[in-house]
Amino acid sequence: MPHAFADVVFPRQLTKPLTYRIPPQLQDTLALGDWVVVPLGRTTRMGFVIALYDTWPTDGTSADPDRLREITRIVDNSSYLPLSPELVALAQQIAEYYVAPLGPCLRLIQPPAARMAPPVRLRITSHGRDALERQRLSPRIATLLSRLAQATPNGLSLASCKRSGSSQALARLRQKGWIEEVWDEASSHPLQHRRPRRLSDSFTSTPSPFREAVQHPSERQEGWNLSLPQSESSKSSIRFPPWWDHFCRLLFDHAFHQYFLPGASVDILPWLEQAVDMVLSQRRATLILTPNIPLAIQLMAWAAHHWPTRTILYHGQLRQAERARAWQQSRHPPDQVIIGTRAALFLPVQRLGLIWLVNEEDTAYQEEQCPYYHTRDVARMRAQQEQAILLLSSAHPSLETYARFSQQGNTLTLPAHPPKSVSIHVVNMQTIPFGSPFSQELINGLHATIQAGGQAILYLNRTGFSRALVCRDCGHAPQCPRCHISLILYKQRRMLSCGYCGETAAPPQVCPTCASPWLDPIGFGTERVEEEVKRLFPGVSVGRCDRTTMTHTAAASSLLEQFRKQDLQVLIGTQQLLSAGEIKPVAFVGLPFAEAGLHRPDFRAAELVYHHLSQATALAAENGTIILQTYLPEHHAIRAIATARPETFYDQELTLRQALGYPPFSHFLHLWTVGTREDLVQRCAQYWAQLLATQLTALCAGKPDPLLLGPIAPMPLRTRKLQARKLIVVKTAHLESTRQAIRTTLTAVQQQYPVSQVQFIIQVDPLIPW
Repeated sequence: MPHAFADVVFPRQLTKPLTYRIPPQLQDTLALGDWVVVPLGRTTRMGFVIALYDTWPTDGTSADPDRLREITRIVDNSSYLPLSPELVALAQQIAEYYVAPLGPCLRLIQPPAARMAPPVRLRITSHGRDALERQRLSPRIATLLSRLAQATPNGLSLASCKRSGSSQALARLRQKGWIEEVWDEASSHPLQHRRPRRLSDSFTSTPSPFREAVQHPSERQEGWNLSLPQSESSKSSIRFPPWWDHFCRLLFDHAFHQYFLPGASVDILPWLEQAVDMVLSQRRATLILTPNIPLAIQLMAWAAHHWPTRTILYHGQLRQAERARAWQQSRHPPDQVIIGTRAALFLPVQRLGLIWLVNEEDTAYQEEQCPYYHTRDVARMRAQQEQAILLLSSAHPSLETYARFSQQGNTLTLPAHPPKSVSIHVVNMQTIPFGSPFSQELINGLHATIQAGGQAILYLNRTGFSRALVCRDCGHAPQCPRCHISLILYKQRRMLSCGYCGETAAPPQVCPTCASPWLDPIGFGTERVEEEVKRLFPGVSVGRCDRTTMTHTAAASSLLEQFRKQDLQVLIGTQQLLSAGEIKPVAFVGLPFAEAGLHRPDFRAAELVYHHLSQATALAAENGTIILQTYLPEHHAIRAIATARPETFYDQELTLRQALGYPPFSHFLHLWTVGTREDLVQRCAQYWAQLLATQLTALCAGKPDPLLLGPIAPMPLRTRKLQARKLIVVKTAHLESTRQAIRTTLTAVQQQYPVSQVQFIIQVDPLIPW
């Protein structure tokens, strides 16, 4: 039976879908995911179809179907490929789970080079020609219509028409029906007129140390084994996880299931090779997701060695044409291995058999724009939809993953960090002279390593020279005028900077409160550590990797290349160092201030510190040495690293989370109201909180009431626009009821406060609190 009605979404609009009538000539050809041109107001727009209906509801609440406008036509152009119905359904599921507008969710599944609207051209109509012949027009209108009458059937570009008449004049001519819009769909496009090719071809033609490791195994650096081919004997010696037989059975049955595999990505590659071979033998695809681009490139080198004609690389730093070709190539054939960052999850892959999430605990899997999804949750949605296997792997999993698989009756045996072959020494910083960043043990370890010709890494997740500049006489510290927190001192750049909003100021010569000249730096960051190393070891080559020195990808690659060639003896870095790329294990790792970040106002602070310390200690080579300096040697995150017993951290942290009702035993939802007027944003947030409190009480009757906090004013954003914002926090164990209450109240709030005045942001279980 032909469809009579269609829901159309406009990706740039944050509105709900609009329903149109399908004209008889399109009823047999229109399909889900098709791009269409439809009337919208006084103009026309491009959108795509997300739902089709045979009949119109007759419940009396719907609009009169005769008043609905018709779809103008289907966009028949290879630049605008139809969207997969399965991916459209995935986008709708994301919008439902994250209480997000459908438009931003649908943008996730679009081809990377598809424009939301092709270039608009204007063409004269028959009514316009009649008006031109009557010659009762102003000189400007007559000139414009004359140009359009002499133009080709495709008309003139909008920019060209505006040179002959104003926007208001063009709007009046549209209203009178004298001109009409046409779409320039024939313009050049990366998906057109290009020979499709696999990105593995371009990858192998690009100079890269990872490619060289694949082509020349004998010249590979020590510790690099991503690309080692597996011999038949080594394959037979692989220790498979206890659920391997169950995995194989479900894979052949095309049934969804999820597994967790403990271990670093390098350690589990032999097992993964076997799993991918099984998936490919069924003519199904494998999707490997990484938290960052350097790791994706490393895994691409490994995959290109094993499956040279079946690999595709996809990430945001590829050129637009390369991303477009990868998107097109992923549609066929089905037996491929796709490697990329979180955006690769939305490629139109056919017959997906396995999704592998590498280092699933990484916060980079959290999307920072609407719809603020987490890749782990969306990967689970897609695996269920495709009846595929979801594999999560990590050497130190997130609390959510650890709790989920522990509750399923599994015994998770995690690898020790650091391994027993590495010597680790804990130094209580209370025994170190005040103001000194290094203990004698750390200095001795550095000295011995440098004397032996080895290399050292110092990890400190704090930038700058010091955390504050404090007056010795009155105790005053310069603060950010917007955030009211102490400004960080950057000595090399001679500036103070706010760690929240980026506000900068020149360091004062005297105290602005008491005019004392005695201003002392308190605390230390990577700048101070670099200065101290150079003071203690003159002539030693030192490199620093943090956000002030690594302003672009090339800088990070150059620094790591110098360290790889041993042009640098000591490398100092923050968290940015851990995700910059492959680092060869070194003889000495120092942690000058291990608990940096532990006192953040975030219930996940201990978990983040544990993950960072696990990554940092993994940089120590076999028989290497680690010096860990801390004021809190008995904290469970520190003690778990010092004793190489991960269960010490996980068991105690889960007990604390459960006692306090924090995730994974509940859900946190952040509701933001953002605008330019402080008073309007405050009234809107209070109104929303009142409505939400009433609605939650009604929906959760007989259940423990969700906890609602706010509205509160968090730290300002780094951007100068939309500075006023208020936050409402909801902690609940009843996610579905809470989401329903949020949808209902948001509709009521938007009627009182239009989007043009206040913007609304909803985040479900965000990893970053502010």
